[in-house]
Amino acid sequence: MTSQPFRCAAILGLGLMGASLGMALRASGCVQVVAGYDAAAGVAERAHARGAIDRACPSLAEAVAGADLVVLAVPVLAMRELLESLAARSPQLATDALVTDLGSTKAQVVAWAEELLPAPERFVGGHPMAGSEEAGIEAAEQGLLRGCVWCLTPTARTSQATLHRMQELVTTLGAHPVLLAASQHDAAVAAVSHLPLLAASALVITASQSPAWAEGRMLAAGGFRDSTRVASGNPRMARDICLTNAQPLVACLDAYIATLQTMRERLLAGDAAIEETFRDAKQTRDSWIASSG
Repeated sequence: MTSQPFRCAAILGLGLMGASLGMALRASGCVQVVAGYDAAAGVAERAHARGAIDRACPSLAEAVAGADLVVLAVPVLAMRELLESLAARSPQLATDALVTDLGSTKAQVVAWAEELLPAPERFVGGHPMAGSEEAGIEAAEQGLLRGCVWCLTPTARTSQATLHRMQELVTTLGAHPVLLAASQHDAAVAAVSHLPLLAASALVITASQSPAWAEGRMLAAGGFRDSTRVASGNPRMARDICLTNAQPLVACLDAYIATLQTMRERLLAGDAAIEETFRDAKQTRDSWIASSG
């Protein structure tokens, strides 16, 4: 448990991630009360019924009143408007309130927070590396965040007290805090999270447009299912990821296309050296799996 339990947490956005965090906070005992707000009608009430929050709030103002932990759990392109609304209500927060987020990209969110919040030293960007292709309150799970790597992206303006308290909270929830600059985070997730999303989506579209799709959809099994799982995720979230991390993602996409082009050339030439590509991929993946446990 954190050395100083939070009195009231306000979770703004009660989809998969926000509601799962609420469940984890309540189970951990590190927060006395979890309040929740969602702009969509009925979501906060469903979150309360599922045990994700203690109090369903009809307005942002009511949710943040007296809160000393505020978590922004909305799609990335909705963050700026939410930060503006939060800034306007900052006098309602506890004087020592810590503000964080769960966004999938960080550079843009951190920039908005430092521009808009009256106390940016009490903000630290966050991204738990966990989730599901399913979305919404119904998909929330108490244990979703346990064991995950939880990226924190402090800046030179983030106070050490804020960062230390956030690290304690992440550890209390059973996750592993990792500190990265926002730009480092965005470059890393472009390669290992966002590029796979594009690749999976492109694979589904390409296969479905094949003249053999009628037969292929009957024959597709575990390999196709596993390779395309993330294509079933939230399209709005995918859009926001792409639009707020475009430059690192394009760099990764260019490198991916170059690798595919090399494979294509070897196929056309009947070059058995294509085996080297598969061997390199196997060795790299096997090494990663072994090192990650």
